[in-house]
Amino acid sequence: MKKAMALFLAILIICTLPVSSFAASYVLRLESEGEPVIALQLALSQLGYLKPKYITGYYGELTEDAVKDFQEDRDFSVDGVAGPSTLKSLLGNDYKEFFDLAASRSSSSSSSSSSNEEEIVQAEVKVSSNGELSGALVMGVTDDLVNLIQERLKTYGFLSIDATTNYFGEMTEDAVIAFQKANGLTSDGIVGNKTFQMLLSSDAVSKSQAGTSSSVSNSSSSSSSAGGYINMVSGTSSNATINGIIDLAKAQLGKPYKYNTRGTETFDCSGLVYYCYKNYGYSIPSSSAAQSQYEDGTKIKSISDLRLGDIICFNTGNSHVAINHTGLYIGNGQFIHSSSSAKAVIISNISSGFYEDAFRWAIRIID
Repeated sequence: MKKAMALFLAILIICTLPVSSFAASYVLRLESEGEPVIALQLALSQLGYLKPKYITGYYGELTEDAVKDFQEDRDFSVDGVAGPSTLKSLLGNDYKEFFDLAASRSSSSSSSSSSNEEEIVQAEVKVSSNGELSGALVMGVTDDLVNLIQERLKTYGFLSIDATTNYFGEMTEDAVIAFQKANGLTSDGIVGNKTFQMLLSSDAVSKSQAGTSSSVSNSSSSSSSAGGYINMVSGTSSNATINGIIDLAKAQLGKPYKYNTRGTETFDCSGLVYYCYKNYGYSIPSSSAAQSQYEDGTKIKSISDLRLGDIICFNTGNSHVAINHTGLYIGNGQFIHSSSSAKAVIISNISSGFYEDAFRWAIRIID
């Protein structure tokens, strides 16, 4: 029934979308885009592997991770590539119809408008004369308007990148959330009309103007291990803060691993790190790749130089990013992390062969 519903919804969307040029190769992978990707994302969303707001038609990191989780649960080869076996399991025996329909529409449109090739492109969000968007921008989409959004986030100090792009990734989402918090907007990471117009406004609050108040968590002040730790206030020693972060992390031992969650009952690796620092007033990125490049941290290159509370950054292999796993150093050669292989929050020894080889560097947030 879920497959049939995914098929029905995908065909509805395909028939109402502008055409994207797409090769009918019957395989989807990172950076694929178009109508077949939407069909895949719809099926993943129906099964709980992908949030609906990330059904974008672009095969980004979130879609790849969702495919990996699906493949792991089905005992398929876990490579993040949606080949025939994965597509058949998600979409049924007729999965090739998505590709054939997209290719047919692309060919038909190309023959009728060959003199105007820019018509055969992915739909773009437009800005009206009064500054309103024709649609919202969310993580995972590609759009030329993302360049402008990133430029404004850089201007206000919420995003630190050398060059802007047209891809709305996790670093952009984290920057949008921080901007929204500082400016009293709903902090959902989605650029709708209110957020867009505030970004363009000269009255927006910058990161420096927001000061420390923008990074203080609004967590509950109860003392339960499920996330109610009292935020540290100015005047508290660094050692006490670090020890509190580590104690909070240890309180999560045994809780299940679940991709793209940040507590209080499930965590992925970067979600655990994010959760523990956030509860002590530190606003850090939520993805492992972004945590490894945190601009306000100090990079530690040697295992021998690690201190309590350092964010340890690993590349565990089979990844297209430099860092794909993070954890918290807790002393005596040990670190705590939410492990996808153990499917729980555990403590491991960094000097073990695997993690020692996978270590790349650490990020120190608190000196």
